[in-house]
Amino acid sequence: MAATASYSALLKRYTPESLIENEFAKMSYIYANCEKDKSWRGGTYEVPFLEAGFSSLQYGSLAASNDVAEMDVVMGTTTMKELWGSILVRESDLYRHGDMESSYLKIMPDKIEEFVKFAQEQVGIGFLAGARIARATANGTAGGDITVDKPYAFRKGMKIEVIDDDTGAATGYIRSININTGVLSVFDARTGGAAVNLSTFTTAQNARVRVVGSGTERFQSLRDVTLTAALGGSDSIYGLTKSSYAVLQSLQASGASFTAATILDDLLGTYYDFNEKRGNMFKEMWVSMGVFKNISRVLESNRRYATIEKKAGYGWQSVDIVGAEGQAKIVALREMPNDVIYVGDVKKVTFAGAEPFKRKMYGNEEFFMVRGTDGPQMITDMALRGDFVCKPSQWGVIHSLPASVVA
Repeated sequence: MAATASYSALLKRYTPESLIENEFAKMSYIYANCEKDKSWRGGTYEVPFLEAGFSSLQYGSLAASNDVAEMDVVMGTTTMKELWGSILVRESDLYRHGDMESSYLKIMPDKIEEFVKFAQEQVGIGFLAGARIARATANGTAGGDITVDKPYAFRKGMKIEVIDDDTGAATGYIRSININTGVLSVFDARTGGAAVNLSTFTTAQNARVRVVGSGTERFQSLRDVTLTAALGGSDSIYGLTKSSYAVLQSLQASGASFTAATILDDLLGTYYDFNEKRGNMFKEMWVSMGVFKNISRVLESNRRYATIEKKAGYGWQSVDIVGAEGQAKIVALREMPNDVIYVGDVKKVTFAGAEPFKRKMYGNEEFFMVRGTDGPQMITDMALRGDFVCKPSQWGVIHSLPASVVA
């Protein structure tokens, strides 16, 4: 029996055209635009916060020495997290297609780069949504189906975890993706096997799909930074309790009363309230594409708001508008969850970590060979090591958005 080859259909004499593949949306706005600190290679990363500056004022006389307030500096810390990515190429494909300049292997560098972009997308999703890639919009089925709100964030063959608030995680491989209905079909093996029973995972218990391992280790998310545990975030950050320090508390507002017809008035009213409380430090509002659709409809019909500038990029678009209360920038991101809106500035986010997506070397080779009965396999591993760092007081969040504001 011949050794297994994944690309046997791509013989040179039959393949005059480039490989046809799915085109995936690029969702790397966060990682591409945030600040980078490439000096950190491990150990404890210190995150200092100025809780209070000098504040003693007194009319008519000097303050007594024991009345003079001291500056209060709080030291938070984080540790390095690791996201690993792996690529497999079979030796039979290398042998069949000749050297790296021939046929299919000509595009291998592009395939590695494309995989890195996919990893960046997942990092961006995790930063905005926390320990999930997508939320379930329907209960899971015994036949292995789970319907999600962002099916475009997944790939066939991807190993994922399904979990909800009262059921332990179920692990499986995506066998198929229906982009139109949002249904993922999950099996217990990459090939063959049986459908994973997902009937215990319900929307009532916040069923969701996440990257394997993200339940115990993941990069810091903006959801954890801005929201309390009761609202789906965290009550502590960088090893410190949020309620004990004003500098660790983001501004929060409920969007439960927002409507599709008044979304722009509702959003800008909250935006200017935030700026009043925190000194006009908020530069952008990040919304999901579904929310942005309703904002666009309001801009077309409501002449009280004027559009100043529009921009678009991979997986995002933005608009600068001016209204009765001033100017604001709204950025729509494909990876944004539908239930929150973040208010802040992408330049106030830092990813700390040296050598992003560094390929691991095995001796002098980038490939690690695994020998099997169906032929040797070459596996390339790469890692993103580090963590996101941002200060809670520089962010605001509008939570509990109703489904009616998502077009």
